[in-house]
Amino acid sequence: LFYAAAWYVRDGAVAARIFGALGLATMLVMVMALEQHYGGLQQTREFAALHVDATHAPADLLLRLTSNRVFASLVYPNALAGYLVLAFAPTLAWIWVRGRNWVAGVKWLTLLFTGGLMAFCLALTGSRGGFVAFAAMVMAGLFCFVPKGSRRTRWVVVALLAIAAVFVLANRSGLIGVSTDSTSARRDYWRGAIAIARDHPWLGTGPGTFGSIYPKYKTATTEEAQLVHNSFLQMWSDSGLAAFLVFSLLWLVALRDAFELARRRTGDAAAIAVCAALAGWVVHSLVDFDLYVPGVAMPAFLLLGILQGL
Repeated sequence: LFYAAAWYVRDGAVAARIFGALGLATMLVMVMALEQHYGGLQQTREFAALHVDATHAPADLLLRLTSNRVFASLVYPNALAGYLVLAFAPTLAWIWVRGRNWVAGVKWLTLLFTGGLMAFCLALTGSRGGFVAFAAMVMAGLFCFVPKGSRRTRWVVVALLAIAAVFVLANRSGLIGVSTDSTSARRDYWRGAIAIARDHPWLGTGPGTFGSIYPKYKTATTEEAQLVHNSFLQMWSDSGLAAFLVFSLLWLVALRDAFELARRRTGDAAAIAVCAALAGWVVHSLVDFDLYVPGVAMPAFLLLGILQGL
């Protein structure tokens, strides 16, 4: 996907076609998320109560059945949040390009409706990491979209205040819990990954082996985990220092190139969308295992290839 996009995409019009495909997929994902929120999850619980033997069912399945957090077609709610952060800017960029010949009111109404729907689905995931990544994505997009000067700072501040307000409302409505349990668990995963990397610095323990090694490093009160919930630390503990450095540089150089592309192509929707999406993905990868979710990793590498093609 990376090399195909880098070879195929040479201008914003071609990028917009790929954004359109991603946007249509996002519409389907949101329909599934809304269906779960407005009755689908409850129907699943009722079916499970009749047909699932709780004494033999997996613990993670039983836990998921007690939650109202939506996940659509992704593996769990945080993965859906990561996908929405990645797809948000490209989807709006596609509408912006397609709507150039529309009546201005219709175009802006479509943009606001679609953006609001994606933000609402993000809130339904209850993902705090998703909100942080969303804030990073919005700031990167505004930084590229608003001309340099005092207005840029004001727009970024307004956007952060708006995101904070949505977060507070989602928390008060019960969509997002501010419990420290998941945060402390992630800190334990990260400490374990660093300890594993320290003991196996050059080659790591092997791809995908964190779950079998982590029990030797975890604290007594922390649950076992198969993944680090941080793509960069996962690469370090699994594959060693060289892989960690190369992987980190891959995305840091991509961010540098994305901001440079947006600076050179001022006002170009494709450049702004790629920059915003990749910035959000990098932040989300610090708190989740996006590389292990094809529905999130594949669009990320597709956008990375679009960046190099442009």
